Amino acid sequence: MLLGLPPELVLKILGSQLTIKDVVNVAQTCTTLRTLILSNKSCICNTSDRHIIQLPFGRALEELSSELIFARAARSLVTISATMSPQPLEICDHVFYPFSSPKFTWNNADPPSDFFTHANILAFRCQATILVLDIGELGVISSITHFPLDIDSEYLVDYQLADDRRTLRVGATAFGDQDKRSVLHVREICISTGGFGETVHVYRVDLPDQRPTSMSIRDPYVAVVVNGSICLVLDWRTNRGVSFEVMLSNYRQLDMIKTLLFDPRSSSMIIVESWKGHVRCPGIYMSPIPHDMPFLIHDLPSDIAGWPSCDVELEEYPCAHTPSRGSFVGEILTVGFRLILDSEWVLEVIFRLDSSETGDQSRTELVRVWFDEPNWAQHSETIVFSPRT
Repeated sequence: MLLGLPPELVLKILGSQLTIKDVVNVAQTCTTLRTLILSNKSCICNTSDRHIIQLPFGRALEELSSELIFARAARSLVTISATMSPQPLEICDHVFYPFSSPKFTWNNADPPSDFFTHANILAFRCQATILVLDIGELGVISSITHFPLDIDSEYLVDYQLADDRRTLRVGATAFGDQDKRSVLHVREICISTGGFGETVHVYRVDLPDQRPTSMSIRDPYVAVVVNGSICLVLDWRTNRGVSFEVMLSNYRQLDMIKTLLFDPRSSSMIIVESWKGHVRCPGIYMSPIPHDMPFLIHDLPSDIAGWPSCDVELEEYPCAHTPSRGSFVGEILTVGFRLILDSEWVLEVIFRLDSSETGDQSRTELVRVWFDEPNWAQHSETIVFSPRT
C-alpha cells in the first residue's frame, strides 16, 4: 500500500514523528523505499530522536548529504544497541602510536588521563604535564608540545577547541597535596600545521586554598567550583573574576555542585547539583554569567572570604527524571553540550538511579536526558544494568 503512494506522500508519512530506528527499518524493506530515503535527508532530519546521531565534529546535520546522514544514523543505532546490551563490549581494533618523550613516564598510580581528540590532534595529561600531539599519516607522531603543571598535586583539566580549529585552549587546576595551595593554568596553543605548539596566550593565577571539585573553560571564561559549594568565574583574558555561593529562593545553599559549565548559546552558566539523601533532590539550574567583574589583584588572599564576590540569580529547569520518591543515592553525570543541527545545541546529562529509587535490588538504571531549545523540551532513554552472575 505504501509503495503505491506518490513519493511526496511517502515522505510526509516518514516525517510523522518516526524514530531513527523506524526509518532505518523502513529503508531495509525494499529497494524503492531505500532509494527514496537515501535521496531525501528530511527522512532522518525530521525524526523525533535525531539528536542521537553521532555527527562529525563541527558539522551540522543539515550540512551532510542524505547518504552520509543515513549512514551515521545507522551507525549510531549500532552503538546504542551495543552499549545497552547486557553482554560486555568487545575490543574491535587496537591502534598503537610509537611514542617517546622525556616528559612521558608511566605511573600505575597516575596513568595518562584527561584526553582530548580532534582530527589528528591528541592531548592528555601525564602526571604533572599536559602533552599535545600532532599525529600524521600511518600513526606517526609529527610533532609534540607540552607544558608543566604544579607537581605533587591533584588535577582537573578541560579543553576548548577554537571556532577556527587552529588553537586549543587548555584549562587546568592543580591542588597541592601537602601545602593545600590551588593554582589555575590556562594556555592557548596553536595546533595548525604551520605553527603547531606555539603558545598564543598563557594565564596563571593562585586560587583560594580549597580543593577544586569542578572546572570548565569557554573563552574568555573559566569556572572553578571549590568544595562543591563555592563558584569562581574568571575572565582569563582580562584577569577579572568573582566568587559566589549559589542560593535558591528558599534560601537553601547548593552544597553538592557537581558541574558548572557555560552555555554556548548565551551568556549564561549551567549549574548541576547532585545529592545523596532523603530530603533534597538533584537539580539543574541556569544563571547569567556575572558581569562587571573586578580586576584581580596580584596578591590574592588564600582565604576565599578575601575574594571579590557577587550574588547570582538562579532559574531551575524542571526535569521529569529527577527522583521524587525514596532515597536518591547516585549522581547526575554531565556529558555537556552537543551541536546537533545548525546553531541548535542540546545539553546531555545522565541520571544514575540505584536500587533505592528503582525498587529493584538487582539493577541500576541510567536515564539519559537531552534538553533542547527553545523551551528545554526533554528527550530521554533508560539504560538498565544488572549485575552478572
